[in-house]
Amino acid sequence: MITKNEISLDCVDVMFEITRFCNMTCPHCIRGDSQRLRIKKDYINATLEQFENIGTIMFTGGEPALAVDLINYTREACQHYNIEVMNFWMATNGTVATPKFFSVISNWVNYCSDNEISGLRVSLDEYHDKIDNQYKFEEFIEYNLPDDTGIEIYLELDGAPHREFLIGDGRAVDNYYTTRKVEHGIHLQDNGSIEGSLYINAKGFVLTTCDISYETSDMKNSDFVICHCTDNIQEKLVEFFNKHPELIYAN
Repeated sequence: MITKNEISLDCVDVMFEITRFCNMTCPHCIRGDSQRLRIKKDYINATLEQFENIGTIMFTGGEPALAVDLINYTREACQHYNIEVMNFWMATNGTVATPKFFSVISNWVNYCSDNEISGLRVSLDEYHDKIDNQYKFEEFIEYNLPDDTGIEIYLELDGAPHREFLIGDGRAVDNYYTTRKVEHGIHLQDNGSIEGSLYINAKGFVLTTCDISYETSDMKNSDFVICHCTDNIQEKLVEFFNKHPELIYAN
């Protein structure tokens, strides 16, 4: 059995499901049908106030670029709580390429203390409609970050995996035959640090994986739900790992 003192939240990776609204209906989507739901600012605050530093902060959805105000609010909240964030990362379908969007991304990159793995991924794959904005993302990466920062972030122009690697959840269940199941995405390392990302969904639940549908992630009794963000996350992680000793590397 492990105790609270044996789990460290230092430099943990945090992923926010910032919105469930999406302007595409991709057949492979593990989330399921789009919902007009955005994460509450109270849930962002309740999560962040439990951390002193974050390894990589990530935003997902839905289409996260449709909620740039909340992405920007999260940075302001990190400043308010004096949280060091080392890296920023986001995947987008590329349909939103406005000056406001790029300004918010630039501000995030400038806020991060490391940026070794900071980046954007634009989903250009067999499942998504083609977009005309690819060049805007390429120009942003090459030209739009302040010249005097020396900051470089990477750009991925790809997206979902090939069909044989799709996970059988959400819309993919009806549109593709796949036997791949959802698995826990976090482990407890020997030094007490968390490997993998803590996923905060739009309803404030803290999950062990992002590869999950809205329906499954909203089930309070789901084995993938650790707690609610208003709970003490560190204490609930103790309960989770004691329930799942196979996810503790020391074992």
